[in-house]
Formats: sequence, structure tokens, C-alpha cells
Amino acid sequence: ASIADMQAGLGSVAMLLGETSGGGLATLMKLDLDNLDQETVEGQLMTHASGLRFLSAALQPEIAQGHLPVAHVDAVLTRLAKTADYLYLDLGSVLDEATSHAITRCDVVIVVVEPERVCLTLAKALLDRIHVLDPQPDELCVVMTERVEAGAAYGPREVESMLGLELAGVIEPAGEAARQAVEQGMPIVLMQPESPVAEQILDLNHRLLI
Repeated sequence: ASIADMQAGLGSVAMLLGETSGGGLATLMKLDLDNLDQETVEGQLMTHASGLRFLSAALQPEIAQGHLPVAHVDAVLTRLAKTADYLYLDLGSVLDEATSHAITRCDVVIVVVEPERVCLTLAKALLDRIHVLDPQPDELCVVMTERVEAGAAYGPREVESMLGLELAGVIEPAGEAARQAVEQGMPIVLMQPESPVAEQILDLNHRLLI
């Protein structure tokens, strides 16, 4: 499996995996389209200790409002799709032209929400926009999660009503396990594979992607 951080700036995938952001997507976006061959794109992939390969994004905040060239994004995705059985994309929360195009190439799109008013309002606007993209992804899913055990403002049924979609899954608060995973640069499913949250993530992955 591979994961690509498809954001113009402030990418976090590399940092979450314990690596330094740099090169990767930013380097590929600067090249001429004709130079984005298989070898060049694969040359920007890094490998995590678990064997997961990933394409990092730039960390510079000054380019975070920039737009990725759609043709470049399409070429990169085509090359990356040849390198793994499963390709995961971190598309952030901005639905610009490049992100919209990436979504139309996905088999499954997962929108992650927290059960609080502001997040759900923004998620509803995002979902409404995704619904009018052409072509549509084969499956559009919503997963609810909480960062901390502070008591949700809305329950699962209320979230479904507000978004107009049935939840594909609910991931319980990971608490200390999530903090340790970030500090150690190791996914929870590898660091604590028998924990309830790891089992929920693996079950969701199995149901949606396998």
C-alpha cells in the first residue's frame, strides 16, 4: 500500500509517520509534465519502517493556498496507482480543481467528521459539492470520530440526519494511544493492534476497501 499527501502546503502525512516533510509532491509539481515518468515519480516516494510507501507534501505555509496543476496531479496519480495494490490519498478539506479531479479517480472517498456543529456544517457543504462531481466515486462514505473522551455534542443518528448519509463507521476516542502514535511516528494499528480503536479502523478498512 502507498499513501500520497496531495496538498499544496502544510502536508502532515510524513510527520505523522515520523519523517520530515520535503521534496515529494512539491518537487514533482515543479517539473515539466513530460518529465513525470514512472521512475521520477517513484523516486520521490519514501518508505516507512512498516513497509508503507508514501509521497510527502510541502510544509511551507506560504504555498498552502496555492493550487496544484490538474494535469500534474493526474500524471502523478497514474504513476502511483501502478506501484501499489491500494493507494490512499490525503486530500485535506479544500475542494479545489485538482482535489475534485483526484476524487473523480477514487473508488472510495471517506469524509472524516467530528460530532460538533462547526465540523458538521463544513462537512455538509463539502459533501454537497462532492455529490455534483462527474464522474462520481463508486462509494462516498462518512466516518465519525472523536479526538478526546469529552462527550459528543451529537450522537451517530443525529450526525446522519444532519449530513443526509448513513455513517460507514464510528471510531472511538483513541486518547493516549493517539498521542503515542503521533510521537512515535507509528500508526495505531501497528503500535497497539489489539486495542479497540485499532480493531475498529481495521474493520472499517476491510469493509470499505477489500
